[in-house]
Formats: sequence, structure tokens, C-alpha cells
Amino acid sequence: MRVGVAVFIAVFSVLLGVLSGQGGCLCSCAIAMVSSTIGWAYFSCWSLSFWPQTLLNWSRKSVEGLSFDYVALNLLGFSCYAAFNCALLWVPEVKAEYAASHHGEASAVKTNDVFFALHACALTALNMAQIRCYERGGQRFSAACKTALVLVAAAAAVVGTAVALRAQGCAWLNRALALEFHGARDEGRCSALTLLYLLSYVKLAVSLTKYLPQLLLNWSRRSTTGWNIDNVLLDFAGGALSLGQLLLDAGCSGEWSQLVGDPVKFALGFASMFFDVLFMLQHFVLYRAPRHVSPAAPLHAPLMSAGETDSAAAAPSPAKERARLPASWSRSDSQPGWGRAAVAPMLTPC
Repeated sequence: MRVGVAVFIAVFSVLLGVLSGQGGCLCSCAIAMVSSTIGWAYFSCWSLSFWPQTLLNWSRKSVEGLSFDYVALNLLGFSCYAAFNCALLWVPEVKAEYAASHHGEASAVKTNDVFFALHACALTALNMAQIRCYERGGQRFSAACKTALVLVAAAAAVVGTAVALRAQGCAWLNRALALEFHGARDEGRCSALTLLYLLSYVKLAVSLTKYLPQLLLNWSRRSTTGWNIDNVLLDFAGGALSLGQLLLDAGCSGEWSQLVGDPVKFALGFASMFFDVLFMLQHFVLYRAPRHVSPAAPLHAPLMSAGETDSAAAAPSPAKERARLPASWSRSDSQPGWGRAAVAPMLTPC
């Protein structure tokens, strides 16, 4: 399955990379095609990384082992990210405000950014629906997660109301969000950009903290069962390819300032890859599952109460049990060292 996904990503990325990289020859057309291919490859890895966990939940009909806080924070982050990208790409008033506050420059949001955010938001919302419908195993949302969601919703509602009323008094918030306006009146106005930048910083905070609940859940259970490692591998591959494209483009153009020109994005990429490495250590080293156990197997065997045992599986009689033992073990219980107390430990499974 992993080989098939890797082949699909490679073929898809090469085809689109060759087609879309022909018009951007900076230092050579070959390097431009390679850069475009890498770009489509990490886009594919990040997009596909949301599917393994969803399919695992569906096949097991259970979400036990998946952190509910991780899913809730992920949905919050990608909802903010989708709202930010959609507004900057499709809302003319927001695009005009952005240009006015950035010396006439247009935003760097592209169509694929919008569809990636919407796709991620839809798959994460499906995970939330699975949490509602499937077996939970006693897991719950933490109080800290609920508090964070309520605080973010309240802050967004207050700022959104101020934006709708075109109120003044947001100068301190605009400065805190590093949002620059030219006039004193515009600097204090609660604009749509104020709300969107607030959502973008929420996405930043979520990206730095959302993996912690899943890491702690794996640690407390001493197991990664229920948490699909394939989404981690795809996420790590996407981050590595993104960093590789950034290094290739900077080396080709000679503008190494691109590496430090957006420190937040650069730091987020490394933070995501750092958490991915921790997940891989948990799955492949610390809490490695036995080879004979299927990942899709139920986490717990069905419990049988008294009176519900299968009559066909009744315990064998003592005579039959002694007949199954080697001849050297078939001594009288009265002989020292060969009683039932001595034989029973030998029959206990490891």
C-alpha cells in the first residue's frame, strides 16, 4: 500500500512538474522543472496525509488511541487557515485592504493553498464525526482543550463584531499582530485584516501545540495502536521536500535571504518535522507492536461473563489433561515437586 502511494505521488508530481515548470526558468529550465516537481510532491504528501487516519478509524470502527484534543485543535487550526486563504484570494475588499497595508503588493495565497486548506478542514471535520459515532474506549476531550476553544471562539466573535460595526480602538491589536497601516485612522480601525491576522496567529499557535496531546496519549498508553503512522511519514516527507525546494530555489537564484525572510514559516516546518520524528520513535522503537498482531485488530478482546461461556469450549477433564502431558510429568500428585502447583506454572502462557 505504501509503495503504491509513493508511486502515485512520484508519477503525479513528475507530470505536473514538467508541465508547470517550463515557464519559470530562473537559472535553467531543468532546475525549474525539478523545483516544480518537488513542489507538487510535497503538496501531494501533505494532502494525502489526512487520509490514513480517517481510513483506519473507518476500518476499526473505533477512535481509541486517537487523541480527541489533537483532532479538535487540528480542526480549529485548519478552519482559521481556510478562512484566511479564502478571504485573501476571493474577497475583493480584503484584497484591497491587504494591498493598501503592504505597499500595493498582492498576497502570496494561491488557488492550491485554498483547496489544500479546505481539503484538510473537511477531512478533519470527518474525524470529528467519527469520534462522535465510533467506539471511544473511555477517551474524552480535556478541560484545557475545551477552554482554549471557547476562548478562541469568544475572541473571534468580539473582533468580528467590531469589524462589522467598523469600530475604532483596534490600534493595539493591529500592532500586536504586526499589521501596518499608513494613516492614524486606519491604524486604529478594526478591519477584516485584523480578524484574519488574528486567525492566522491562532493557526500558528495550534501548529506548535496540536501534536502534544497525541504524544502524551501514546506515552500514557505505552502504545501507538489507533494512531496511524502513515500520516506521520507523509507529513515528514512533505516537510523535507518543502525544505529541499526552498534550498534549491535559494541556491538557484542566489537569494539566500529567502531562508530567513519568513522565519515563522521556516520554524513551523522544522517544528512539524521534529514532532514527526518523535512519533516515529514511539511507533518503531519505544512502543513497537508485535509482528503477529494486526494493526486493524480490536484493542480489547470481548469480555465473557459467567454463564456466557461456550459449551463446546468446556475445560478438559483432569484425566484428559494428564494424558496430554509428557510421560515424565504424569506422576502422582503426592510425589514431592510434581504436584499441581508445580505443573501449573509450566503451562502458563508467557
